[in-house]
Amino acid sequence: MKADNFGVRFCNRCQKVSERINNLLCQNQSVSFTLAPEDNARLQSLCGAFDEHLTLIEKSFNLVIARQGFAFTLQTEEENHHSLSLLQNSAKLIKQLYNDTAPIKGKIKQLDLEDVHLAIQRKPNVITEPLARFISRRNCD
Repeated sequence: MKADNFGVRFCNRCQKVSERINNLLCQNQSVSFTLAPEDNARLQSLCGAFDEHLTLIEKSFNLVIARQGFAFTLQTEEENHHSLSLLQNSAKLIKQLYNDTAPIKGKIKQLDLEDVHLAIQRKPNVITEPLARFISRRNCD
């Protein structure tokens, strides 16, 4: 039995599967998406003054967020096998915040830093949760 980076012991067969999964996940280190419907007032609410809301998300998840209009590209600054999960969950967070700005009775909700911070805190731990699910499901001899 061998131990992985987290000290988890795997049988030889599971170790090989784990290595293949890690190699596949490390190949794609960016996620791109476009927000819809396009509404400049909602986009401004999402991004905040001088993109301060996006900067908070970048710092919280150690990401780089590039934006061209309504098109976003998220990249990780670290390369590990949790990067894809981190990127996907960060994209979901941004999309959810954009959905939160949807007009209610004709008024667009203005997000502030506290709203963004609370949304970040509500997200599950995107690094340890997938690993915990994998470990609880594995059946080694």
